[in-house]
Amino acid sequence: MMHTIIDASKRFRGKSEGDLYGDVVEEFDYETGRLLDTVDELGLRDNTLVIYTSDNGPWNQDKYTKKKKGHPTGSIFWGDAGPLRNGKGSPYEGGYRLPCIARWPGRIPAGRTSDAIFSTIDFMPTFASLAGYTVPSDRHIDGINQTELLLGTHESGRDHFYFQGAGIRLGKWKYLKPDAFFHGYAVEDDRKKVDELYDLENDIGERINLASKYPKKVTKLKELMLSVEQSDRLRPEDNRR
Repeated sequence: MMHTIIDASKRFRGKSEGDLYGDVVEEFDYETGRLLDTVDELGLRDNTLVIYTSDNGPWNQDKYTKKKKGHPTGSIFWGDAGPLRNGKGSPYEGGYRLPCIARWPGRIPAGRTSDAIFSTIDFMPTFASLAGYTVPSDRHIDGINQTELLLGTHESGRDHFYFQGAGIRLGKWKYLKPDAFFHGYAVEDDRKKVDELYDLENDIGERINLASKYPKKVTKLKELMLSVEQSDRLRPEDNRR
């Protein structure tokens, strides 16, 4: 509803301070509220897990907002990643780090926050576990079961996350390789092709490259990244669908 060709109904058009995009967001928020109200009215609140998230950050690069590369006339791009670097189509935090709100009364603690590493590819094995199913063992599954993190019985999530074609994160440390790419896109316009290492705990905006200061950390993350890539290459082709 708020991707590229967007519009708001007469009831919401011109009502927000964020122009047309803001109108669309407000209408989406309103309709989400109606949906949740209906879940409550049907008596399904306590037996319904609601997850509200997104798959990428905002369209905030010049190649989208100014050049509108690969998109039809009339496309509207808007978004602000705040303190995060870059946005959609990038392995920097502006492209990957997103809010995720989960509601399940009596199961998920209300008001709890977590900055543990959780990916949307983890939903499938997590949902399988919650529903009493076993994840297939005849193929490689990228996601992991994060039921304990979701329900608040465990505080940690993934120990690492692989950014395909770009780098890897281990705990607070994030490494991007010199020739990093993202699904055919340049990681960032005018990016220098060098090793990049960031301490996300103290530098969420990825402004201070610590690669030269911590060469052993870079080596460790490179080795972890290569092991993940090697494992991926060894998968049977028919099991990677």
